[in-house]
Amino acid sequence: MRRAVSTLLLLPVLILVAACGGAATNSGAVPPETIVQQTAVTGTDLVGSVGPGFEIMLAQDGKAVAELPAGTYTLAVTDEAATHDFALQAPDGTITQITDVAFTGTKSTTVALTPGVWTYLCQPHSTQMHGSFTVS
Repeated sequence: MRRAVSTLLLLPVLILVAACGGAATNSGAVPPETIVQQTAVTGTDLVGSVGPGFEIMLAQDGKAVAELPAGTYTLAVTDEAATHDFALQAPDGTITQITDVAFTGTKSTTVALTPGVWTYLCQPHSTQMHGSFTVS
């Protein structure tokens, strides 16, 4: 009898866990490969990601960005760690923060890229998490 009561009490919890898809994840971030696939659909020009480990990237059409013509671009960034951020540093040193350290998820913004060398970086870990590209 006791086993039957325990099972009946546990059943709603099991149904709830199954309905929610099982284990929880630590962020609602969209994986970078999903954003790359969505690029053609949403019209996003550039895709960035940071985390969950110590990786950061900026891509266009699924390839790492090395050079771009000057202009205005839509940038979608997936931040997969509450210990990192994603920022762009202009040739004049001005930093535009796209995501902050506490944020996880995906943000989109418009960026106007002027000629020179640009850097994308995680500000708290800038010595190891950074990349650059040239705008002409």
